[in-house]
Amino acid sequence: MCGTYRSTLYDITLTSEHGRAFLTYRPRNEIAEAFLGGSENRVEVVRLNDSSVITAEPKSSGHQVLSLVGSDGHGRARFLHDGAAAYRIA
Repeated sequence: MCGTYRSTLYDITLTSEHGRAFLTYRPRNEIAEAFLGGSENRVEVVRLNDSSVITAEPKSSGHQVLSLVGSDGHGRARFLHDGAAAYRIA
C-alpha cells in the first residue's frame, strides 16, 4: 500500500510506521499550499478494507476514504483515489 502518488495539487505519500499508517500531503503549488494552510499536512489513516483506507480522525466534513486502485505490474496500487485519481510516482 505504501508509496507516493501525484495529483494536480499535491504529492501524497502513504507510509507505515510502527504499525500505524499516515498520509502526508505536500503541495505542488501556491494554491495547494493555501488549501492546506501550510507547506505539509500529515494525517493518520486506518485500513477500511483490502483496497481502502479512511482517516482516523474526522474533519469538519467527516472522514475521508481513499481507495488504492489498479496495479502497476509489481503488486502495488497504480492510483490513490479520493474522488480524483492521483497516480503513483514512487
